[in-house]
Amino acid sequence: MSKTSSSKPRDPLLDLWRGLALVDMAWVHLATYPIGMAAVLAAWIGDYTRFAAGAFVFISGLSVARVFGPKLAGDPAVACATRGRLFRRALMLAALDRLVAVVFTLLERTLSVPPSLTPRYPDVLDLLTFAEPGVTGGLLSLYAILLAATPLLDGARRRFGSAAILAASVALFALAHLGAFGTPGAVWPFPFVYWQPLFVAGYLASHQLAALRDGSGGISWRWLAAISGAFAVLFLLRNGISIGLLEPSAIPAWAFLKVPLSPAELAWYLAVSGFVLTWSAWVWERTAWTRWLLGWLPLLGRQSLLVYVAHLFVQLALVEALTLLDPPPLVRPLVLPLMALILVGVAFAGTGLQYGMTRRPAPAIVGSAVMASTFGIVLAMQLVIGTPAGWNLDASAENRLGPSLGTDAGADIASLGEMDPDSDQAPWSTESGGDRYQWFMIPSEDNELTEFVSDS
Repeated sequence: MSKTSSSKPRDPLLDLWRGLALVDMAWVHLATYPIGMAAVLAAWIGDYTRFAAGAFVFISGLSVARVFGPKLAGDPAVACATRGRLFRRALMLAALDRLVAVVFTLLERTLSVPPSLTPRYPDVLDLLTFAEPGVTGGLLSLYAILLAATPLLDGARRRFGSAAILAASVALFALAHLGAFGTPGAVWPFPFVYWQPLFVAGYLASHQLAALRDGSGGISWRWLAAISGAFAVLFLLRNGISIGLLEPSAIPAWAFLKVPLSPAELAWYLAVSGFVLTWSAWVWERTAWTRWLLGWLPLLGRQSLLVYVAHLFVQLALVEALTLLDPPPLVRPLVLPLMALILVGVAFAGTGLQYGMTRRPAPAIVGSAVMASTFGIVLAMQLVIGTPAGWNLDASAENRLGPSLGTDAGADIASLGEMDPDSDQAPWSTESGGDRYQWFMIPSEDNELTEFVSDS
């Protein structure tokens, strides 16, 4: 076991899993931004293999059960203090959700994107009053609700058993799809009733992990085979049509939807999360060279909240650099390892600063510095490199987009005339000085978040 600066034991596998999910999330975001990455590469990274959204919620259930679960039973004083800590952390996450959404929106407005393609920026007041989800999609708010509900979940598990709680969670998910709660996914991508099964599954799985190990303490081959088979089947069903392995009529177009989360997509998240987490743990425990080569992943996991906040703003600076510098297509994918390297530096800075502080304000200090430096970097690049003199739509694109867009920075891309809201990609092309830019709107994991609801 590794230890934090406060000598509190940590589970290295949880840190590893958080780090993996963070990298996946950051790369998904970059792949779905209009940075000119090859469409095939963007599709594989941004859609076919993405797992962070579901994995984050699942891992959070594992971690909360490990850190807070034992303290919610037994000594009444300890249980009361633990409930208070959960509630305070829930309030902090809800407040942070709004702060990040507001600052991100203000910074995003400074980017040098073509005016006619600038998305509708949410109003700051709407963000503050939870009328708009913002860049996080309200996932931090989802975590706040899950934390606040944890004492009820743990008490019900101890009284009624894990099977009853899992059945109740599935029933709540089913009622959501029957319309019992309206359409909460219409505005907010992460409504509680749709995403709580992943948290519940992780919370309950934390009490069953020993059953997945054989006598030597390793992960059993039976479980590896089972989860690999489930992953392969769901990967084929979900992506087979897109990669030419299934006929277009084989799977209904609505089967795998993230918003609102469909049963098929929920099953995909469970399968891909189990596959990635199981195999990464198996490799990590058996190969020393892996721990040496990828030892930076647990570092990201130990500073997961800081890294999550940082990546949202680092990607703005990278997108601005790609927009202004316009590097060759072969160079653009290099932003993926560059993003990972920057995030490692952020996590290292947070860890180093944290050791010298008793009340652990280091993540807030480093995160604030990242936000401020992003704004400074964007302005500096615009002054040194120069904002593009003009963005002119070609005639065909202008006809498709309609006359209402013009150069209004508040134009709403979602209302474009012939854009199919269910399509995977909606390409636009713009020309500036003879250079053509391709802009893609791909279903994004922009609202994905690592597990940072506990200190372990």
